[in-house]
Amino acid sequence: METLASAQARLSSTQLDPSAADALRRLVLDASSALLMLDMLGDGDMAPEAFGRETARLHLALPAGLVERLPAAARIGALELATLCGALAARLQAAAALTTASASRNAKSRDGGTTARGFN
Repeated sequence: METLASAQARLSSTQLDPSAADALRRLVLDASSALLMLDMLGDGDMAPEAFGRETARLHLALPAGLVERLPAAARIGALELATLCGALAARLQAAAALTTASASRNAKSRDGGTTARGFN
């Protein structure tokens, strides 16, 4: 959250063209959503199916060429945001993999393991 707040502060203190501001605003919203979803999943407040569905909607990458179009003062904030989004994307993938593996183990235990042996 601190990195997100720092990036937001840097970006909001700089005059940006409307398209860059909109792209960065959407990226901040998606990063915030990712942080919230990871927290909710960790607390058991989000079903794995909902987690997968909602994370698929996120776009955690800067649009191509955006950093080069930004004023120098905003570039640091954009790069902070890009770094955070890369880390969040990796955490989302890891959480999704763990959730899928856990669901698979639970399914096997419910059916006595027959699915794993091909006895559907």
